[in-house]
Amino acid sequence: MLYPLSYMLLWTDSIVEQYKKFYLFRFDL
Repeated sequence: MLYPLSYMLLWTDSIVEQYKKFYLFRFDL
């Protein structure tokens, strides 16, 4: 149970990073 939970957290964290990059890129234009 602990492993999938940490994996999900890591996965959501990477998604948040992708959104940050996407929005920063948009606002840069």
